[in-house]
This record gives sequence, structure tokens and C-alpha cells, in this order.
Amino acid sequence: GWLDKAIEQFEAAVRLKTYYYPEAHNNLGLAYHARGLLDKAIEQYQIVVRLKPDLLQAKNNLGVAYLNKGLFDKAIEQFDAVLRLKPDHLEARNNLGNCYLLLHDYKSALREYLKALRVDSKYLDAYYNAGLSLKNVGAPDIASGFFVAFVRYGPDKYANEKRELAQKYNITKDTTLPDIDSLINRATKVLNQLGES
Repeated sequence: GWLDKAIEQFEAAVRLKTYYYPEAHNNLGLAYHARGLLDKAIEQYQIVVRLKPDLLQAKNNLGVAYLNKGLFDKAIEQFDAVLRLKPDHLEARNNLGNCYLLLHDYKSALREYLKALRVDSKYLDAYYNAGLSLKNVGAPDIASGFFVAFVRYGPDKYANEKRELAQKYNITKDTTLPDIDSLINRATKVLNQLGES
């Protein structure tokens, strides 16, 4: 299919070692990643990070590949590296939260999602994840507010998740959308209370 053709083209571009050599490795890594060839993807992302350390998307991609392999420490290291260089990198911030969420460190996950939402209160991936974190730390009422926002405005690629949340929390098109800033402030209070415990 088209993915196999893309892999062939990117492999050829890597062999040519053109000016766009690091980007070719990154794109080859993405193609391998999409094919589920995580070890090959990681190898390509590592090459990019060595060749062009300021290409933050390659570090983020490397982190995602590690995350998908369950190598959480390595994933966290990559996301932290991105965030040291660009603290408002939303994708890396959300991915770092996802690592913590999968490690059941809901407090750290919530902290990262809220940081992302303070940068961009319309960053919808963080709504769903913040809701999951809040639910797991015992704040289901605030979690449901994040879920309402996600169901109402989340991208179509999350249709199944949106449908499940709508059924579970009885969310309809008439459900009142909570004030986002207030929701973030309430979640921050929960996070601060968790810090005291």
C-alpha cells in the first residue's frame, strides 16, 4: 500500500544524504512507527536527534515510540528534553502526562495536563486526559466537566471515546458546558490539595 511506498521513498532519501537528511530520517521513523515497527522507528528518531538536536518533533516522536513500547523512563526523558527547550510544546506536555497516567501517577499526569491547558485552554486532548486523572484521584464531579468539554468539542478521531463518555455521563447536545477557566481553577485546587497529602 501507500505506507510501503512511503517507506521505500524515505529509505531512498536517507541513502542520498541530501540537505533534508535529518527530516528524511524523521519521516522514515514516522512511517516505520505507523507500520508498527517501533525498533526501526526508534533507530531513525535517534539518528535525527544526533544529527539535529534542535528538531524537537523528532525528540517528541522518539518519546512516543518509547511510550508505545512501555519504556516510560526513556519516554519521560525525551519529553522532558523537549520541554526544557520549549516549555509550551503542547504535544510533548500531553505525552508526558500520558506517561504518568499509564504509570498510575495521576497527580503528576494532572499537573502536566493542566500546564498544557494553561498554555492553550482549547487543547482538547488534555481535556480527556485531565478528566481521567481527576476521576482517578477522586474528583469525579470536576472530571465530568472536562468530559463534557471533550464530548462537545473533541475531534472526530475520538468518536468512540466521545460516545462512551456521553453515555456514561449522560452528556447530550443540551448539556451545559462548564466555564473552562473555572474548571481549570477547580482542577488546580484539587492538584494543590493532592500536594499537601
